[in-house]
Amino acid sequence: IHKKDLETITIADIARVAKINRGTFYLHYLDKPDLVFQLKKEILDAIRNILSIETTEKITSKKDMDQLTYSMSLDALNYLHQEAAFMNAMLSHKGDPSFIGELKLVYREKILERFSDAINRTIITFMPTVPIDYVEEIVLSGLVTVILHWLQKGTLESPETSPTTRYNLYCSLILNY
Repeated sequence: IHKKDLETITIADIARVAKINRGTFYLHYLDKPDLVFQLKKEILDAIRNILSIETTEKITSKKDMDQLTYSMSLDALNYLHQEAAFMNAMLSHKGDPSFIGELKLVYREKILERFSDAINRTIITFMPTVPIDYVEEIVLSGLVTVILHWLQKGTLESPETSPTTRYNLYCSLILNY
């Protein structure tokens, strides 16, 4: 995908790079769209699972929220760091344009699910002049944009230092808690 558009890559190209024959490819996948679907599903399921890890911690303060957010973000970023080559390929202009939206949906589902109780108990108080759905969209779009930027830069900074720290600062500016 780094050299050719996804649409122009052939099964023969994939088999050559993977050092397998076409028959072996077809033992595992129906066709190229099935391969892409399975690889995207694997990445998105892994992120979904990371963001779903249960915790016994109760969120009773902003500090609790910050710690849980940092931990979840760091685990997800470490995984994305390991999968950076695939992520960059899928997110490039030669990759799959729908992947960004799919990644954002996973984050929306899991983060809002995780923090809805805290939001409902007003541990987080949103700016009163901004409707909650707009705040959610701003926060989630910001998160995905920071992750994409970090990936496109080549993950030069470690997951522990760069995007998570900057994103938490970004959220602090948007959320009034």
